[in-house]
Amino acid sequence: MVENGKGGFISTKKFTIAIDPNAVVGVEDIRAPEELRLYPNPADAVVYVVWDQPFPEDGLLELVHLQGQGIRRATLPKGQTRAEVSTAGLPSGLYLLRVKTGSRQRIYKIAVQH
Repeated sequence: MVENGKGGFISTKKFTIAIDPNAVVGVEDIRAPEELRLYPNPADAVVYVVWDQPFPEDGLLELVHLQGQGIRRATLPKGQTRAEVSTAGLPSGLYLLRVKTGSRQRIYKIAVQH
């Protein structure tokens, strides 16, 4: 039954909901390297991005402001364990660092403070 907005009810057709036990209920993160460190954060002139394990495939590192526009971009060659992102000349504030490989991505917050 569904209320009609005037205190009465409108009957509805019966239906069955089937639950698929094999349905996807999550998404996969970038599997390796899981341990990524950004420092210093807040940053002044540069942010260092360091992985515990070599990067598993070619990827992309992109610094984005909160409105979504890309500001800095660098490729990440397979096997790399470190990258630098320049924050020199950027206004103080919050930014996002997007790490992409294939169809997967992770996003990290970075504060720039001069």
